Amino acid sequence: HSMGGRSTVMAASQGAELKELNVAAAVAQHPAVNVGGCPDCAPAVPIMYTAGEKDTTVPHGVVSHQYDETTGVPKAYIEIKGGDHHDPDSGPDLQGPYVVDFLDCYIKGIAAACRSAQCQEATVPTSNCTSSGLPSGAVLV
Repeated sequence: HSMGGRSTVMAASQGAELKELNVAAAVAQHPAVNVGGCPDCAPAVPIMYTAGEKDTTVPHGVVSHQYDETTGVPKAYIEIKGGDHHDPDSGPDLQGPYVVDFLDCYIKGIAAACRSAQCQEATVPTSNCTSSGLPSGAVLV
């Protein structure tokens, strides 16, 4: 989350090391890509970006821009309606169900999770939710 989210995007861009370490997917929660940008970031594994509609520390616009800049891998962008920068670590973790779906899709190969990760979590209020390239069925793990 935050600088750790930015580090996640940077780590997900380390192609050879990802294979060596068997990294299958990444989740960047409120990634602080507004701090120095992320000029060499090109994730090489499926990646989910999360943001809060009311996050003033890492505005959702910079996170959605990083999502837009990501190409060549399945990706998802979840913006929590009314969420602020501390959604992942205080109060109800509203983005949690999407994070679990995304990881269950890519780590456990659960088809239903792959579908839910594509903006299908009815109980999670989102102001913007999009995905590209995510499978509709199970992923071979």
